[in-house]
Formats: sequence, structure tokens, C-alpha cells
Amino acid sequence: MEELRPAPGDGGRRRESTSLRFGTVAAVLREVTRAERLTCPAFRSPPALVGVCRSIRRRRDGHATVSVALRGRPWAAVLADMVEGVVAANRLRGVAADHCRARLWAGLGDAGELGVGGVAPRGAAGSPEPGERSNGEKAPGFAA
Repeated sequence: MEELRPAPGDGGRRRESTSLRFGTVAAVLREVTRAERLTCPAFRSPPALVGVCRSIRRRRDGHATVSVALRGRPWAAVLADMVEGVVAANRLRGVAADHCRARLWAGLGDAGELGVGGVAPRGAAGSPEPGERSNGEKAPGFAA
């Protein structure tokens, strides 16, 4: 049976299929990823591997498919797995990965996908920017 979750931004009055929300989030991530000139993986659910919440399959042509478990998981965990899937598919590390995550979370926030059970994206008000400590100082190894 399909899980129904509160729709984003409506205070929990309307319920929406988890699969529909998953598709909507995939479309938002695809749009942000393309705007950043990165490769957007395909998304599917559930993972073919038993016992994992997220997996990635790479094809010989360089494209990737990120599989994410939906059932019985907090929506924030599903969103985080999808964002991390984009980072992994593009083999990003360090500052580039951090900036990509920030742009993806911002895109999800702009699309209203963080309204119910959402999480704050990095760089949100009160959150340190990448390479910055919570007291505002730059972390070692980051340019001033």
C-alpha cells in the first residue's frame, strides 16, 4: 500500500503519495543539477540491494542511477539520500561537494519541498557557510 505523507507547505491538511513527492523531488534536483552543469542521475525506488537505504549503479556510458528506499523512513532521510546521490554520481569531494549540496538544498527549499518534516539546508540563516565554523571563523584549509 502506498504511503501518504503531508504535502509540503500546507500545514498537514492535504496528503500526497510518497511516490509522487519522490518524482517531484527528482525533477527539482534535475533542474538544479542541470543549471549547475552537472550530471543528474536517474532516481528509482526501492534499491535492488536488500538491506540498504541508498545505492548507486554506474553505467559504462557514465550515467548513474540512484536507488532510494522510501518505505518506513523519515522524509528528511529520503531527501538527504537523493541529494547525496547527486553528489556521489558526480564524484564531487570537499568544497565542490559542499557547494553542490548547498545549491541542491536551496533548490528544494525554493520549490517548497522542505515545508513538512524538512531540514535546514547548509548556509540557511543561522547555519555556517561551507568552510566556516559556527562562530564565523574560517576552518583551517579554507581560503579567507
